[in-house]
Amino acid sequence: MKATVILRFEMVDAAAPDDIVHVQAGTYFSFTVTKSLRIRALGPVTLGTSILQPGHVVVQAPAGATVDLVGFDMMSLTVTSGRATLDTCTVRNGTTVQHASLHLQ
Repeated sequence: MKATVILRFEMVDAAAPDDIVHVQAGTYFSFTVTKSLRIRALGPVTLGTSILQPGHVVVQAPAGATVDLVGFDMMSLTVTSGRATLDTCTVRNGTTVQHASLHLQ
C-alpha cells in the first residue's frame, strides 16, 4: 500500500488497489472508482459546481472491495458494486445504491 497525492482524478486510475490517494484542496468534476481505494481530501474538496460542471462519484468496485471517501462535498453518489464508506462527506443531490453497500460515518 502506498500514498499518492493527486491534482487530477485521472490519476485515481493509476493507483494500485488498496492505495491511499490524497486529493489537494480544490474543485474537481465527476470520476469513477473501479478498485479498492481510500481517497482522502487534504483540504476543502468540492466535486462539481453545477449541472453543467457535475461532480458525480460512481463506485464500481469488485465484490468485496471497499472505496473509502473522506472529506468530500459532492453533487451525487452512485454505488453499483462493492462497498463505499463516506466519512465527513456531503452529498448534495442524491445517492443511489444498487447491488452494493454504503456505510456512513
